[in-house]
Amino acid sequence: MSHSRMHWEACYLALALMTSAMASAGAAPTSGPTDSGTSSAAIPVTEEQAEMLGREIARTLSAGDATFFSRCTDNAAMSGAGYAGLAGLPDWMQNRKEPDTDLSFQWLGLQCKLLRVGNDDGRPVPILRISKCGGIGFDNYNRVDYFELQLASRPDGTVRVVDVYKMSSGELTSETIHRGALETVASNPRLIGYARQLGGKDKDYVLHYSEIRALYTYAITCSDEGTAAYAESTYGKLPETLSGHRIIMLLHVFTSTGLGRAPFKKALLDFRRVYPDDIGEATRIINSFVILSQYDEALAEIDRLDAHIGGDPMLDVERGYVAYHAEKPDEEKKFYRRAVEREPTLRPAWYGLVWRSLDEKQYDQTVALLNESGRRAGLRWDRVSTSFLFAAFWKTPQYADWVKTHPQSSAPETQSNAGNWPNWGN
Repeated sequence: MSHSRMHWEACYLALALMTSAMASAGAAPTSGPTDSGTSSAAIPVTEEQAEMLGREIARTLSAGDATFFSRCTDNAAMSGAGYAGLAGLPDWMQNRKEPDTDLSFQWLGLQCKLLRVGNDDGRPVPILRISKCGGIGFDNYNRVDYFELQLASRPDGTVRVVDVYKMSSGELTSETIHRGALETVASNPRLIGYARQLGGKDKDYVLHYSEIRALYTYAITCSDEGTAAYAESTYGKLPETLSGHRIIMLLHVFTSTGLGRAPFKKALLDFRRVYPDDIGEATRIINSFVILSQYDEALAEIDRLDAHIGGDPMLDVERGYVAYHAEKPDEEKKFYRRAVEREPTLRPAWYGLVWRSLDEKQYDQTVALLNESGRRAGLRWDRVSTSFLFAAFWKTPQYADWVKTHPQSSAPETQSNAGNWPNWGN
């Protein structure tokens, strides 16, 4: 496994845990009532309403439009829940313009699909899959996450999203907002007096935020043994109230990867002892097992996640990713093919199949896959002629024949775009 691959996996985890909180840190509750009304939760949301809303959110986000998601999201309710217990914030912080929920913009340009409508204590919960599909080849890794939308009705019957559970972080958006507010307090010297008024975990989080932020940084380079040792030392200095914090424990699990299999296993077992029912960590722990070349364990994590989700073809792409690093190309292709048979429009699976054909120099197969994916998934492959990944293909008679029937692609004059990852699905 390449060092750059491990670096990017580590970066992704650290950023996935940091960005939501940092983007939401300025979102304070509005002073007036929310537009959902105080009695909104009393009107039950039907499964049909939940499905219709989930499908439209998925459709518009996949099209690169966050307007609908923003319009049907009750940001004030989410911020109000996030700032619960943080009374007395200074006016300059509370009066900041409340941003739209960062979820809608964080995932713009990615594929979003309603998998199903789940059930949470009798309430319908749309479960959305968010997948990264910006390129071909696993150095531009494909990742997947899942959102569970918590819904409520207005008095007029309009359904709103009042909170969102993001599986990879294991938090509701309101909890992420709360954590982001604490990080704002910790990062601003003007708020040191307010920090002393906090109690319990919140106060400890603020007082030890420099160590917590260091763990985020260490997670980015956790494959380095020396960095992992610093992370282990930093984690050991945290008070008990924080060493059991879900996000911090998850960072510890990931940073321990650089120390080897035994320390990683211990950190993971410690995490699962405190959070035995947690499933979100599986979306990230898969990468740690791959880094440690424990491919069977990585596949077992995918199976565990798949059972919880209720079946998702995208997880066959994840299995293909594991097979890629295990250097089992036949299994890799099997997983991608199974994914596209289950969901023909699943772009990352088509990218994996095409990438494998290019890597194996099976150019007849490359052409067949380009045509099949165009027919079944609507992929146009506009930039075959401008990506360095197809450089060897350009020199073949198969390419010369293919490009004649695809006028949107023409022989490249230069390789000036070689460093740019294209959006293959355009």
